[in-house]
Amino acid sequence: MKNIVEKINSKKLNGAFICLFLFIFAGIIVIKNSIQADSIESKIEDNKLIISTAKELCDFSDSVNDGVNYQGIRVILDNDIDLGEVGFYFQPIGIYDSGNYFFGIFDGQGHTIRNFIIDCKEGNANNGLFGVLGGTVCNLSLDNGIITGNESGAICATSYGDESAIYNCVVNNVVLNAYGNDGMCGEFDGRRENVIFDNQYVNMDDWGMLEEKLYDLNNRLMKLSEVAFNTPMNHWEIVNDRLVLSTEADSTVDFDLYLSEKKLNDSIKSFYSYSEGVYYIVLPYENKGDVGYIEASDAYGNTQKYNLNLEDKEMTEINVDFYGKECQIKIMNMENTPSIFISTGVKYSEDILIRNKDNELEGTIQVFDEDGIENYNNGLEAISGRGYHSWQFARKKGYGFKLLKKGNLLGLGNVENYVLLPGHRDESILSYVMTMEMDKMLDWPYAPDYRLVNYYLDGEYQGLYILCEKIEIGKNRVNIKERVDETGSYLYEMRQDCYEGKEVFAVDSGNTYLLRGPKFPRNNEKEYSIALWNEVESGIFSNDGISNSGKHYTEYIDLPTWARLFTIIELNAEFSIHGSLYFYKESDAVGDRKIHALQPWDVEHSYILDENINDSLFRVAYPNENRGLLRMLAEKQEMKDAERKCWEEEVRPVIIELLSDSGNGKSFLWNTVDKYKFASKANEIKWGEEHNFSDKAASIEQWLNKRIQVLDRDEFY
Repeated sequence: MKNIVEKINSKKLNGAFICLFLFIFAGIIVIKNSIQADSIESKIEDNKLIISTAKELCDFSDSVNDGVNYQGIRVILDNDIDLGEVGFYFQPIGIYDSGNYFFGIFDGQGHTIRNFIIDCKEGNANNGLFGVLGGTVCNLSLDNGIITGNESGAICATSYGDESAIYNCVVNNVVLNAYGNDGMCGEFDGRRENVIFDNQYVNMDDWGMLEEKLYDLNNRLMKLSEVAFNTPMNHWEIVNDRLVLSTEADSTVDFDLYLSEKKLNDSIKSFYSYSEGVYYIVLPYENKGDVGYIEASDAYGNTQKYNLNLEDKEMTEINVDFYGKECQIKIMNMENTPSIFISTGVKYSEDILIRNKDNELEGTIQVFDEDGIENYNNGLEAISGRGYHSWQFARKKGYGFKLLKKGNLLGLGNVENYVLLPGHRDESILSYVMTMEMDKMLDWPYAPDYRLVNYYLDGEYQGLYILCEKIEIGKNRVNIKERVDETGSYLYEMRQDCYEGKEVFAVDSGNTYLLRGPKFPRNNEKEYSIALWNEVESGIFSNDGISNSGKHYTEYIDLPTWARLFTIIELNAEFSIHGSLYFYKESDAVGDRKIHALQPWDVEHSYILDENINDSLFRVAYPNENRGLLRMLAEKQEMKDAERKCWEEEVRPVIIELLSDSGNGKSFLWNTVDKYKFASKANEIKWGEEHNFSDKAASIEQWLNKRIQVLDRDEFY
């Protein structure tokens, strides 16, 4: 080649040789283009890539590692794959720390990848079939392999971002030579359901005989089909005393109810109860004999319409034959419960939202009161997840949303921001209802009002939620003047487990606070807040109550509202006192220069603490929360006296009234049970029997009657 170049540069080549050179060069280009045309990604059609051979699987792995992310593409195994045919050794799909990862859907269709070795020959520390997974793997079986690495797993070593998921997969006879692994995955933060490693559940309770496990696995398939973008899910079988996937698959059938009365922007979609094998449609308001039709569809493109007349009763039951599949549909009536319809127009919007709390979707919002009369219909700037522990651990997620234009939703105030509380740890939500009603009756300034509502996302019923005001500074919320000067106005949240953020600040004790308002704090405002809370804490932590600057701690805090907060927490025995305690302070120019306590926000642990029902939470049960600050304050004589006064004159009379006959032979809680019996039943079917209203109402009242006797004791304070 060097000689050829030299001859060209010296212009010594004759015309014939130059033509020959150009012909060869053009041929190389043609061959190169031909190779590119035959690349694995060039075989994508209709957003699908079919893989049938071991070589195609290896080519697919190479393409991901070369930078093809397959976002929005469904990669489908059409056969079992034996990697022994290409030499056993396999390069992970998405090499750890390379930045080139898979973000599509890898659907095994019940097929098996077998006979493979994945090791550290090329320096990979984290290994698996997928080194790093950013997308979804489902319906896949792995058998007979060896994986060596650091954090390693059979399906993947680790996840990337918050949108990775593994559904309906099984691994057998795979040896993992790694420091960190749980079989299926090494270090994985994504979602995984219905996954089995060597005949054992991963991240699930392992109970019962194989037949019971088989029943449990197969009952989950329809729900998984929904959350995995309507991917058909393969059924499980028992073969030679092992749980294995078959190649028989089934898809969720979506039933959309269209009412002749054109109130709704959306159709009403069904949800599937895999425990009953029934499709449910929850009407948003009371049915008075409406007519309409149901449109059914599945992932295979089949559709069918069914005309119906809704009966004026609690439940309308119909059975339909959908392309040879018998489906039972129950249409639930509703009464006394408002409804919120949020429409995004985005396919699989529920899955997008729950994959990452920070994911936002815009759209429209339509609100109906309990009589089915439209209350609001306008644009939605954004809906996204909310909560800290509740978001991490609860199946039923909470949300916050912002209206495009201020709206007075169901009389909660003309504002932009609202919250949908799902009920964390008390799935019935009655703990929240009881405490919020108590706050209202105490006439607590700025205590948020609330409504029980049925919430729908893109037409699909999501459950019974509490719609309530967001705790924020504003005319119809915490109505204090913003930013008069650096002394206020401020909205604070005390959190021991505070997450990072620009609004977070720490004081000398190590306690952390969130500056919730102003929305965009300036440096001098954060500095002022740090100095203020240091003074407050120095007074509370001192034996004589005197702060570093020589002032008594009662000069910094509004003792009556702090005593009320402490008293309600003591009554409820709400032991998550390490976080979500809210306070506000007005500017010194217009206010009393003191920090005022707001109502308790986290109440999911209320009315359940039987082992400490006779104790003070602050002084005995949980004295070290917030580095002992709350215990030290509870021990001050001024606080003890204020708590006793608050209990006797304010809180006790209100709770006795709530537990007493309301004039119809029933207490507040039992009237709530009766009023929302249809809504609570629908919520219970959607989310499980722990959401039962009646059981929780009885439990709360029994518990409170015991706790009242405890707080009545002189020695309690």
